Amino acid sequence: MRSHNHFMLMDQEKDDQTTNLALATEATNDEEGSDAWVWAIWCLPEAELNVFVGLQVAPGYGLLDTGAQHGVLGPDSYEGICTVLAEYGVKPRIVPTLKMNAVGIGGSSNFTKSAEIPVGIAGTSGTLTIHVLPQPIPLLLPVGFLKNLGMILDLNEMTASWKTLGMRTSDVSEVGAGPHLAINIFEFPKTGWKNPHESS
Repeated sequence: MRSHNHFMLMDQEKDDQTTNLALATEATNDEEGSDAWVWAIWCLPEAELNVFVGLQVAPGYGLLDTGAQHGVLGPDSYEGICTVLAEYGVKPRIVPTLKMNAVGIGGSSNFTKSAEIPVGIAGTSGTLTIHVLPQPIPLLLPVGFLKNLGMILDLNEMTASWKTLGMRTSDVSEVGAGPHLAINIFEFPKTGWKNPHESS
């Protein structure tokens, strides 16, 4: 039994054109051929997360956190995401909870839940694996996710461009006193979110 990452391109709609969304495949059991089309980082985060505790971010937005190695959030943020996703007729898919401690939040904390959530980045459907912590923190988008999509951050224009998505752009918002930077992760295609697990 072994784990490895490889990348696959999934065609998604952009009006009359298609773009490619690179998703990481985590093959956790080669004998059974079980693949999950998600992005997950399986190492301890090194960033100090105390700065995010209590920070209020609108549901549906994630903070661009180049120090985060996991997609993590608190229970209230998770419930807020569930509420917004329900408005689009989709919901998280619960996956086995990652048995690992997150350090930097008042010491060490265990993940209480792991889930794969539908996301829409600049009109392209995808998924993101997130892990829930007991502390009240907003969703932190991990560096691996941002790098995988080829993010180019323009602080003058306050946009994030995505090389993997054909240079589509997302508006970047400032939140908190930091200020911290956030993007809308529920910018789904006009036709709605499409499951990247399913072939078109």
